[in-house]
Amino acid sequence: MSWPVVMVGLVALAGLVNRGRQIQWLRDRLEYSDSATLLGYDNSPPPAVVVNLDWLAPRARWVEAFLQDRLDPGTHTTSGYRAPETNAAVGGAANSAHVSGLGLDVGNGWDLATSKQAATLLEPHRQRLHIRQLYPEGDHLHIGFEGPR
Repeated sequence: MSWPVVMVGLVALAGLVNRGRQIQWLRDRLEYSDSATLLGYDNSPPPAVVVNLDWLAPRARWVEAFLQDRLDPGTHTTSGYRAPETNAAVGGAANSAHVSGLGLDVGNGWDLATSKQAATLLEPHRQRLHIRQLYPEGDHLHIGFEGPR
């Protein structure tokens, strides 16, 4: 085997490893909850939700980067997965997409007008990203996804 072929293979492998690390980092962010920590709740997702979080992670990163570029450089994920008791404690809807690992809140201490602007920017990407819900909620934008097919 020639060096160029070996190098191409190593570069491809490094790309896969890096992508795996990025997805894990994003999943860790999507699973963490300040509210659960403060309340002493376990916010660990069950296996069925982990599948959804793995699917959601690259979309969450794309949404963050897109809104950072077009709206606010400080845009970040403020909420992802919520265990049912955490969701109830923060006043989330019983059928919230957050409980199934398909909900994402993004923002940066926005006002309602900025949340609406974020929704407008994402609207053309709904179908490609499998977005089911775009709800401007004052200081953030809630995004509910359809999930893996």
